[in-house]
Amino acid sequence: MTIFQKRIFCLGLLLSVGTAFAQEESVDDLLEGFEESPSVHEESVDDLLGDFEEPEASTNELLGGFEEPVETPDIVDDLLDGFEESSSIVTESDRLSLPTGLAGSTGINIAYAYAQSDPNPDKPDYRGLRKLRLYLQLEYQYDLTSSLRFFVDGKAFRDLAYQFLDREEYSEEYLKAYEQETELRETFLSTSLGPNIDVKFGRQIKVWGKADLLSVVDVLNPTDNREPGLIDIDDSRLPVTMTQIDYYTGAWNLNLVLIHEIRFGKSPEFGSEFYFADVESFPEEIPTETEYGAALNGHFTGWDLSFYAASVYNDQGRADGGFQPSLGVFPDRVIHDRLQLLGTAFSTVTGSWIVRGEIADVQGLRFTNFSKTFSRQDHVFGIEYSGISDGALSFELAWEWIREFETTLEEAPNEQEQSTVTTAIRFQQDFLNQTLSFNVIAFQFGEFGSSGSSQRIGLDYDWADGLNVGGGILLYHEGDTSYSKRIANNDRLFAGLKYSF
Repeated sequence: MTIFQKRIFCLGLLLSVGTAFAQEESVDDLLEGFEESPSVHEESVDDLLGDFEEPEASTNELLGGFEEPVETPDIVDDLLDGFEESSSIVTESDRLSLPTGLAGSTGINIAYAYAQSDPNPDKPDYRGLRKLRLYLQLEYQYDLTSSLRFFVDGKAFRDLAYQFLDREEYSEEYLKAYEQETELRETFLSTSLGPNIDVKFGRQIKVWGKADLLSVVDVLNPTDNREPGLIDIDDSRLPVTMTQIDYYTGAWNLNLVLIHEIRFGKSPEFGSEFYFADVESFPEEIPTETEYGAALNGHFTGWDLSFYAASVYNDQGRADGGFQPSLGVFPDRVIHDRLQLLGTAFSTVTGSWIVRGEIADVQGLRFTNFSKTFSRQDHVFGIEYSGISDGALSFELAWEWIREFETTLEEAPNEQEQSTVTTAIRFQQDFLNQTLSFNVIAFQFGEFGSSGSSQRIGLDYDWADGLNVGGGILLYHEGDTSYSKRIANNDRLFAGLKYSF
């Protein structure tokens, strides 16, 4: 222990002694927290505190000896000798200490495809190692004033798997999207304009709705869909630059959102085993008009109620232009149509049960080869049971129904159904004092999985403070849709290690 650390310890001890005398507490009470500390001396408490029996001394007098560098008195050395044996904790804390407001994580993610067949001559080999990704994520928060806060979050990764794969099989665009990436995630300034008004500007993630897995009103942020089913929805959301204004009154909150950065989800690149076609997609047009929305949220005892309205672009692009293969006519670009959404959501708690629901009306849907504009009604019902000891089970059902449907929409290239059903089940059970977690997430598309399904089964273990390891298996099952058949052999084993600091 350095001289400076000893002085700081003595200062804290002196102030504690002064307070103890003022409150007429016993020395035994004062030293109660130190009774378990290791000591190599047998001096009594009276001997150790012999020079500190003058409670009348002021704080300035007590600190006087520290105004100039001096040798530490022998009695202080004796007093602190017993604590030098447990210095490993102090040394580790000092070594791992970070600047105030800085945090982050680093780790590695691995994926191995075991169900792929021998590759076709014109496609990459999708067998074996598919991911060996190292990543680093850093967050920094700084309070510029008592009401003005700055937050920045950045993440970078590099996938070493492509050092072992045949790089010649992949395009430059593919390697640019999968081999390495650096992204500025949530980065914003937030402030309060009074007791009831908050303002936030910058790259943000804003979650709407009550459903956890199949929300139909959570439309403000795009998602990373490059590996369907492998990443939780909470981790897959992508930030966009927006301005948020929140007004609070009683049990209600009014949330106004202006989205300045028009950004769409990250889809599988051409050449990926998750890509949806055999040919490369057409150039994509990115619109520039601001998106906007408003939400009114009420929070009450045992239940919540929200209303939503938004004007946003459809995250799913549409091939624009004629589609007549027999005449050699094909679309030449991908565009995103403007959608208008009105919706509501609720959640209520009854004992160990949570019931959730969402309804949304979507206007402005367009499809390839159709000049007509369609609308759609979306519904979600969910229920969660947490009465299991250290566990929880949830179920969600989503139903979408297109109004004024035309049967030709079922043909290529749209392949739409008037009514679609999606179900999701999630189960989590903790063991070993909540250090080991078993989790399952299963999706079924269509009635009883007729359009395909996936299941992710995994284990996560908190090995040490800040260190988590995990792994599992991801399964895909084909259905009657062309995409589910395309990805049915993409089953894989996955593992990960994460250290948070």
